[in-house]
Amino acid sequence: MIGRIRRFLHDRSGYVALFVILYCLIAFAGLCAEYFRVIGLREEAENILQRGVSVALEDMLRDANRRDHATVLNTGEVFGRLDRYLRDECGLDGSYRKISPTGVEVWRIEFNTQQANAEPAMVTVKGIIRTRSIMSILTGDIEFPFSISSRAVRLD
Repeated sequence: MIGRIRRFLHDRSGYVALFVILYCLIAFAGLCAEYFRVIGLREEAENILQRGVSVALEDMLRDANRRDHATVLNTGEVFGRLDRYLRDECGLDGSYRKISPTGVEVWRIEFNTQQANAEPAMVTVKGIIRTRSIMSILTGDIEFPFSISSRAVRLD
């Protein structure tokens, strides 16, 4: 067995085959690292959106109706509050893009639909999270659709 490996490596084609195998292993490791990086970015964006929708819902509930044990949502201002949360508290720009300290876009959020119901108080946003790969062999945008809802539930 050792003799075969030694002869394989001493032959010129053996070095080429070894380099091809090493290249494939390195490329596979890079793809695995890129996969986990992109999944982490998606989870970060979805967590920010979930917190934003929940904050907007909670802030826009009408306090005057709490004594009557009713949950009524101020639907006219809920998406303005979501926009302020994403820009001011999460540091996204006006196009809902997260920019790295070096000035490169990390990911961006594109909303397709935004819906708010006053009774029952519920906010739903749907859209796409877009990011780009840092590996040169993966070109184009990577898209993750999302659908996030938050509903106010009274327990009293």
